[in-house]
Amino acid sequence: MNIHEILAQALEDRGFTPTAGRFARDPIRAACEEPGWLRLEAPGSGAPGIARHGDGPWKTIAEDRMGADLPVRVLLENCDPDGQSDTLAAALDWLLAPGCAPGNGQPPRPEILAAALPPAERSVRAGGYLGTIEIECGTALALRCALTSAPMPALSRARREWLDVTLAEWQAMTRMARLVTADSRLTAEVAMTGAPSSCIEGLAAAGAACMRAAIPMLMPALEALLDPGVALAAIESHFPRSLVRARTQKNNQTTGG
Repeated sequence: MNIHEILAQALEDRGFTPTAGRFARDPIRAACEEPGWLRLEAPGSGAPGIARHGDGPWKTIAEDRMGADLPVRVLLENCDPDGQSDTLAAALDWLLAPGCAPGNGQPPRPEILAAALPPAERSVRAGGYLGTIEIECGTALALRCALTSAPMPALSRARREWLDVTLAEWQAMTRMARLVTADSRLTAEVAMTGAPSSCIEGLAAAGAACMRAAIPMLMPALEALLDPGVALAAIESHFPRSLVRARTQKNNQTTGG
């Protein structure tokens, strides 16, 4: 069996039916997107309970739409010759959990994940920004990287609109990474609470790789938008985004940059 056949069988075993090159189990859709990624999507109101509780890899990817991405390589790492994979089965059950992330025994000890993610793989650089991917192995299991060291400043409406769309677009395209805000500080996160123990190290490695690739794409625009000394016109010339322009232009007559 090839990869697509293995994924198709695992999804069909969970009530999904093939439709137009994807799989559906209303209201959830699943597809193998780009080489090596399995994506599940659902409207916010119809997402599994695990998504609505904020557990695991589910995140907002568009207005009233949630998605979750997992690397196929990790899911099929322990696949047997007949195409059966306990890891894939457990991971799909995790993504589709009707409530909070299911219990999965004790999370791995921090030193185990630290060994799987040496310091070089937890360091993120982008211009003057230097971040460290931290490992949390407690009640929650996650990788986190602080994007702002101080509370974000108050912004004009136009700048806030621009920032909100920039962050939303970034989160929608970063596969496993999502954004969380606490105490007005912004953090990138890969959430793995409840993940099958057989794939946690692989998910952590893939999640860290997503962060290392995605954070440098965000930081120049984020730093410019949070700096009131940088005019919106200058930001637009360096980081053009049609949706942001449309929304900010709508408000420019009543708000300053």
